[in-house]
Amino acid sequence: MSVNIINRSTIALIIVLFLFLILGGTYITAISDKDKIRELAEIHYEEAVSRYNAGDCRSAIVNANRSLSLFREIDDHDGMLKASFLINKINDCLSSEGDEYYVNALQEYSNGIIYFDTHDYKRAKERFEYAKSTVLEANISYSLMAPVEHSLINKTNGLYKKIVEKLREIGITEADKSYDKAFRYYFDYEPRKYLDAKKCAEDALEVYKKYNYSDGIYRAQKLLLRVNKDIEDIKIYADGQVEMGRDAYKRGDYLSAIDRYKKAKDA
Repeated sequence: MSVNIINRSTIALIIVLFLFLILGGTYITAISDKDKIRELAEIHYEEAVSRYNAGDCRSAIVNANRSLSLFREIDDHDGMLKASFLINKINDCLSSEGDEYYVNALQEYSNGIIYFDTHDYKRAKERFEYAKSTVLEANISYSLMAPVEHSLINKTNGLYKKIVEKLREIGITEADKSYDKAFRYYFDYEPRKYLDAKKCAEDALEVYKKYNYSDGIYRAQKLLLRVNKDIEDIKIYADGQVEMGRDAYKRGDYLSAIDRYKKAKDA
């Protein structure tokens, strides 16, 4: 009887020790994982501070957001507080950065309008292209703010649309000039300059398609069809003259052969 009691006591003790080891190990592991997360959060926080101090606010916000997320994961209130405070400072930096880009973009857009109104499309296009790239930089800075201020995004999107529309107008105007050249090469020259007409019409069509300008696409395609048909007819005619010239040469009719070759060349 006493042996059984001892055995049961021993077994119970072993079970208790086993559970203690498992639970204790889990607790220790949990503490260890929490420390690792906190350490990683601190690394991201310090990196964010370093980048912020260097003026690289775009990179800083990425590290700061990651730091805040990790502090939240382990419910570290002190860590969350300092990360949030840093994010607010970085947001101010991003907002100022975006404002500077936006003001520059707006100024370049205004300069472009001046050139556009005087029909100096080359300089206008240069200003609009610069304004376009600059307003996109403003949009990047604003969009990285946490949380995003949609009013800032909306104003950059509004300016971007205006710039793109002006670039479209310039593009279509330039395409119209190419089309007009093609038209003149085909109708106003004697003999007609088919290859020049074809090249200008193709250039115009490419731009019309880029801006999805249906009227221009229709006109350019219609002219190209006509030009290409004439070029094909001329090729057929020239090939025929060459063939007849070859036959005349074989017959010894050299004058006729020369005449046929000349007609093929003139075509």
